[in-house]
Amino acid sequence: MNKYSLILLAVLLTSCGARKVSKDNTTITKDSLVETITKVITEEKKETKDSTNTKTVVEIDEVIISPIDTAKEMVVNGKVFKNAILKTKKNKTSSLYTNNKTTSEIKLKDSIEVFKASKKEEIIIDKKDIDKGQDYSAILILILLILIIYIAWRNRPRLL
Repeated sequence: MNKYSLILLAVLLTSCGARKVSKDNTTITKDSLVETITKVITEEKKETKDSTNTKTVVEIDEVIISPIDTAKEMVVNGKVFKNAILKTKKNKTSSLYTNNKTTSEIKLKDSIEVFKASKKEEIIIDKKDIDKGQDYSAILILILLILIIYIAWRNRPRLL
């Protein structure tokens, strides 16, 4: 009976040690959306001025010498004319032409630029912690072997 109780005690003391396992699964998801709107308004002004001034002066000196009597002499500006009628006609015409032309041109340009960027980031963290208690099974087996050898040596005449 003593042998059986020793074997039963050895089997009970050499069982597997308990261990604690904790497992964490963590998922972190980050979504980001960036939208940038750029609006550019360009205004271009162009103004052209054109002016023209034209002044025209026309002077007409008209001298008409017509003879009345051919027997008489007549002197005009150092020239000698005989028996003549002198008609002098002066005509002066002045004209002024003014043209002021202004042209204005305005150009308006609108441009809109939309930039969209999306970013999706997913982080998965698996964490596993194993906590083993101290394992005394090797020491217990050594002690049991020493006990079995001691009992066998003490009871050697009975075993043979």
